[in-house]
This record gives sequence, C-alpha cells and structure tokens, in this order.
Amino acid sequence: MGGKTAMNFAVKYPALLSQLVVVDIVPKAYPVHHDHILEGLNAIDLTTLSSRTEADTLLSKKVVEPDVRQFLLKNLYRTTEGKFAWRVNLAAIDAHIEEMGEGMQYAGTYAGPALFIKGARSNYYSQGDEHTIKSIFPKAEFVTLETGHWVQAEKPAEFSATVLRFLNQG
Repeated sequence: MGGKTAMNFAVKYPALLSQLVVVDIVPKAYPVHHDHILEGLNAIDLTTLSSRTEADTLLSKKVVEPDVRQFLLKNLYRTTEGKFAWRVNLAAIDAHIEEMGEGMQYAGTYAGPALFIKGARSNYYSQGDEHTIKSIFPKAEFVTLETGHWVQAEKPAEFSATVLRFLNQG
C-alpha cells in the first residue's frame, strides 16, 4: 500500500521529493490476495487480548511466517489505559481493499532517482515489469533481496543497508 502511494505521489508532485524508494510493488493492478492476513488481524479480539504473545498465537493460525507476523504486529500497541489497539484502521483497509489493488491513479512520469527493491521469492513482479517501471520512472534502479514480499521484515539489515546506500548517493 505504501509503495503505490509513494509512486502516485512522485508522479503527481515530483518537485516535492528528491528520491523515491519502492518496496516489492509495481505500478499495475493486483488482485486481492491478502485475505488471510486481514482475517488473521481481524480475528484478534482486542477487548480480551492479554499479551503480544497471545496476539502472535492467534495470528499464527492465518499467517505462518514468524517474521511476517512480527512485522504485522508492530501495528499493535497499548493505549494509555493499558488496552491494545491497532495503529492502522483495519475497518478502512477491509472496506477499500479492492481499491488498494488498482494500478496508478495519476498519469505521468517521475524523472528523479528511484530505487525499486524486490523480493526474489515474491510473486509481485512478472516478466516485463521492469520495463513498465522504467516507462514511468526512467531513472529506476533495481535491487533484489533473497526474500518474499515482506522484504523489510525478512531481511531488515540488508534492506536498511540497501536503502541507506541509495539515499546517500543522492
């Protein structure tokens, strides 16, 4: 979701940024395929939740990868009253998941430096996608890390080093 937002922002407001980093997403439409994640997150009853460990156990019924669960559970926090809450609006995500899968909202290009990081085992890239990216982001560079789709969760140190190298070039 963040990658598509960043790409649309770059195309619509190119003067407002100097560099762009996009993680494991292409400016094209995708079918909804994260139902199991939303089901898992929505299955956690925050009114009765007693610990993060319990949240992880509940989420593990739908999301088997521990690093992905930990990444998702970073959105869980305790309020000042000591209750659990989500940092994200799950109801809004549920209501608009189809729209989130749509392609680019704005036409145009972004001529600035752009880094596209993809996971080697991710199914978000297909043959020809780099050409699609270059047609909108002509200065795009590509880096592939040995991960699935959740690049920053699966290889946080490699991800951070890759992004910092790119940002320090600019």
